[in-house]
Amino acid sequence: MFSVGVTMIVSSKASDARAAYQFSSLAILPGLIPLIVYTSMKTLVDIRLIALEGGILVVACVAVLTFAIKLFRREQILTRWK
Repeated sequence: MFSVGVTMIVSSKASDARAAYQFSSLAILPGLIPLIVYTSMKTLVDIRLIALEGGILVVACVAVLTFAIKLFRREQILTRWK
């Protein structure tokens, strides 16, 4: 949901579909950071830490989707992109 919201925000601000697609691919990074930390064994996997990260991601998803819904204007995007 986070990446969908970021994609909506990026596509509403970008002037080109390719630019929006490439820039919105960075939206997966917040979900990948904990995986990178755990696989590099820099910290112990603890259920409280996972719950904290999940809670932060849920709050971020709600915030991004709320902002994206307010910002997204389909008609404007269709007429601006050629």
